[in-house]
Amino acid sequence: MHTLLINALRSHCHHPDPDIQRLLDAARKILEEAQASAERFAAELITGKTLAQCLGIDHQTLEDSYQGACKLVDQAMFQEALILAGFVMAVGPKNAKVAFKLASCMQHLQDHASAAEYYKLALQVDNHHIGAAYRLGECLEQLGDDEEANHLFEWTIDLARGNFAYRNIQEAAESRLRKQPLLP
Repeated sequence: MHTLLINALRSHCHHPDPDIQRLLDAARKILEEAQASAERFAAELITGKTLAQCLGIDHQTLEDSYQGACKLVDQAMFQEALILAGFVMAVGPKNAKVAFKLASCMQHLQDHASAAEYYKLALQVDNHHIGAAYRLGECLEQLGDDEEANHLFEWTIDLARGNFAYRNIQEAAESRLRKQPLLP
């Protein structure tokens, strides 16, 4: 299990929203037992079943946990969001939006190397994920890999081209390529 996630699990998380707190408590319990569960269900996992299926966790629980992670990110509670996003990622099917959310938490918590790995996973699942391409470029830039970061910023521009909804991210990528800060 990832160090950031271990630290998040060890920290005391109390959220005023009882639904979020319930999700955090359930996710924490399942994550703490994830290794043992994976070993217990190894034969089924090899056949392609997810740990969620093996444990009887329904799609709605995974979606509620993902939405809870989104709310926590909006509240800048990245360590708590990491627990919910990590739970969905650990037990659910591979999913670009979940990998992206988990990577975002890690990036906000300053673990750029781990964030980069999950942005890469998001791009493996959805190679047109504009946000993952841009954010991976940011992480690689932080890690000193300017050449690959620039490649990702160029790719972001290509992905966003012609779609006005992505104009801001296209401008941000162009600015990164010019190494100029964005104007407020």
